[in-house]
Amino acid sequence: MPVTYKGGAKFTKNVSQVPNSCIESAEFILQVINSGTNDSVTWDRAEVSRTPHVYAEFKSHYINITDTADFHDYITESIVSYPFGSSLPTLGEGICLVNKGQDSGGYNMHFGAVVAVQNGSVEISDMNEPNNAPVGLAPLETITIKNVNDFRANGYEHRSTFALGKLTVNPNTNKQKLG
Repeated sequence: MPVTYKGGAKFTKNVSQVPNSCIESAEFILQVINSGTNDSVTWDRAEVSRTPHVYAEFKSHYINITDTADFHDYITESIVSYPFGSSLPTLGEGICLVNKGQDSGGYNMHFGAVVAVQNGSVEISDMNEPNNAPVGLAPLETITIKNVNDFRANGYEHRSTFALGKLTVNPNTNKQKLG
């Protein structure tokens, strides 16, 4: 039975848990939403290539995070954040924060997928992988944001350190491809 979130938005097709990794869960949620099928979708383990591929899109660049090993190594100081302006990602999209090669003294990235759209805000996944443990399944944890910069909380506030990107399955391929 699909899980229904605030506003009645259904993001799953018979999915009750998601990976307990921010990257794996965001990628999985976007793949479920954008799969175009009503079949049940199962996540079985990390580092398995699934479709559709998910991309991180920035102002002038994009990268396939599904199939590019160590994709974060391609995010350098020259990468400029995606120009969200006052808009928010929508159902089927997400947000990523990726360190631009600087020592942040903490986590180097954080990813979230929109699971519900509400009036003026979005509900976005907020999973965190346990240290030194394999990725497994866990109940979905979310936060509500009214501005993309709300996603920068908890150590990602430094705009010069972290590039803000849009997660999508349909990147603007007129931009420069990384990887």
